[in-house]
Amino acid sequence: MDSLVFDPSGNIVYSGISAGVLRIFNTTTMADSLIASGFNGPRDVALEPGGTTVLVSDTGNGRVSSRVDLASHNVSNLITGVSADGIAFDSSNRLYVVENRNTVAQVNTSTGAIIRSVVLNQDLDGLTFDSFTGKLYVTAFKRQCPLFHRPRARARWPRPSC
Repeated sequence: MDSLVFDPSGNIVYSGISAGVLRIFNTTTMADSLIASGFNGPRDVALEPGGTTVLVSDTGNGRVSSRVDLASHNVSNLITGVSADGIAFDSSNRLYVVENRNTVAQVNTSTGAIIRSVVLNQDLDGLTFDSFTGKLYVTAFKRQCPLFHRPRARARWPRPSC
């Protein structure tokens, strides 16, 4: 397991990296079941703002599989041709992904087009958005602290002091 999110019912949706699957654990019945398979190194997952679908960074297949529907289990692709890792939505429902381990990109959730991106020349991994501070955090391998960013037009990524 690499990443997990809670669905609106409080169930845990998680990625199984080595098995190439997305699973759900029902916290009431304690039942664990398969949602989707066929991934190659599914890393991060993010619940889309509507709460009915999950995005999966399918790193080994070079795509972000979009709209893994939690009810029907249908899978459709959002972005292809990139090695996506971290995925996060900010408080304005803007989607950000780590692509090719060195870039953070804002992505149009309807078309999959990159709206804007910043190359950080770091070995990047995960993303998370802090709704209290309004900052988007990205982790990088071999760093002692995360990089952060306030999502807005022309904002720069500050260099951390650690």
